[in-house]
Parts: sequence; C-alpha cells; structure tokens
Amino acid sequence: MSSLVSVVIPTFNRGHQIRRCLESVLAQTYPYFEALVVDDGSDREDPTESVVAALGDDRIQFLRRPVHENANVARNAGISAATGDFIAMLDSDDEWLPDHLARRIEKSTQVHCDGIYGSFQVFDGQLYDPVQARDIEACGNPVDFVLQKRGGAPTSTHFYTTESARATLWDATLRRHQDYDFVIRYARRYRFWRDSRITVTYNWSQRDSQELDFPSYIRFYETYKRDVSAEIAADYLLRQLRLAVKHAPDRSAVDYYRRELHLVRHHLNYRQRIEWFAPRAYEWVRSVKRRVVR
Repeated sequence: MSSLVSVVIPTFNRGHQIRRCLESVLAQTYPYFEALVVDDGSDREDPTESVVAALGDDRIQFLRRPVHENANVARNAGISAATGDFIAMLDSDDEWLPDHLARRIEKSTQVHCDGIYGSFQVFDGQLYDPVQARDIEACGNPVDFVLQKRGGAPTSTHFYTTESARATLWDATLRRHQDYDFVIRYARRYRFWRDSRITVTYNWSQRDSQELDFPSYIRFYETYKRDVSAEIAADYLLRQLRLAVKHAPDRSAVDYYRRELHLVRHHLNYRQRIEWFAPRAYEWVRSVKRRVVR
C-alpha cells in the first residue's frame, strides 16, 4: 500500500500566486497526497479559497485561520491536521518539479532517513539559478550548516515523517530565521538527508519586499551562538551588520552586530596567535630541556 503524503502549504494574501504552486502539486507523478492549504487570516478580498475550489480536486483542502499571525503558526496547524505518513512542506509562492514527491518517497526508503531536504533552483523572473544544497551530515554541526551562505535547507525542499515533524514543530514566536531554527532542532534529533537532485523552484522575484525582523534574527543568534564556529560566526555577523546598517529602524541592531563581531574577531585573532606560538614554544621548551640534560 502506498504511503500518503500530506503537503502543508501556509499562505497569506497569495491568491494571485497560489494557483501556480497548487498546479505543481497536482502535476506530481506520485498521486497519493493530500494538500493542506492553511490560510493564515488573509484579507476577505484575497481569492485563495476560490482558487482552491476552482481547481476541483478533492485532494486539496482549504483550512482558514481566523486571524493573521505568522507562517509558522500556519505550518504547525497543517502538520497537526495532516493524516499522511509523511509531511512535505511547500511555500505558496514556490513550485515543485513533477518528480519531487516520487523521489522523496523513493529516497526515504533507500537511505533510511527521517527527513530529506535538497537542492533547488532560484527563478528571478528571467533566469534559473541552480543551487546545490550542502551536506548537513558532512558539516557535522547544524548551526554551522545553516549560517553558511547559500546552499542550506530551504523550507519548500523539506520532507519528513509525520511523527518527527510533530515532535519538532516550528517556533511560532520567530518571524525570521525560523527555517534555520527548525533545521537545527530537527537535525540534532533525526537523520536529515540531502538529495542533490533539483526538484524545487524558488520564485525569488516575489520575495524582494520580504519583511525583515531584527529582534528575531538577534534572538536566534543568542540561542545558538555558543555552538557556531568562529569563522562562520564572523562571516554571518558581517552579513547581518550590513543588513542592519541598510534596513534596521534604529541603531540597536547595528550596535549589537558590531559588538558581537568584535568579540568573534578578538577570539579569532587570539586563537591565531596561539596557533602560531604553540608549536614554536613547544620546540623552545624541548631545546631547553636538551641543554639542561646535557
């Protein structure tokens, strides 16, 4: 008997985009799925519900939340309502290639993993840019993995057992870096395997105006900064500092990133001095001992 996959699609005021997303789900070569469109309190004028009805496929269910909160609340609501053996995440402005679910089902059996993420292509409205996902198992540290630039584990590539998804869930208090947080917590507990084949398209042109949330960024970093390698922390903090200088509403975020970056760079300089000095000091001690023995 084939496994049922629950596709969880959070959405907010995306009625003008979601048809493309849902058509990519209906085009899957693996037909055993339910698609849960979780509307996170969209405006009454938003046509998402009518788009779902017009598609006329009983496998697509529309779930409306009474008030707008955030995508993580909608994701968790979809995971809770799912009846499938597996959960597949899909953001409402993205789309899958036709073999996405079939390949996820096949690989989950072959490699004996709890979850899968994978490579993807970014479409900016004109060109497709392929991105090879990095291997989280080879990285060893999931915090280092998510904070490195490019090639992480974007949400629309996620696929996991329903049991492991419900045991992890998404942090509903984080408005940004929520995917980083989920991946870290999931990978620390379960085997999260990388699929190198591209089966997901990210439509980046639709995300240009994405809202920034520096309190979420900072709270995330405070939670995990003791677990990140100094080199990766320095690169991440520099990127965030540039973002804060350009977009932060006040100086608090700029001051925070400058302070943290100074601490990390101080640590790196100290470590480099130790790494340079230690072998030389060891040889000096050995030479002194030889002279004393003589």
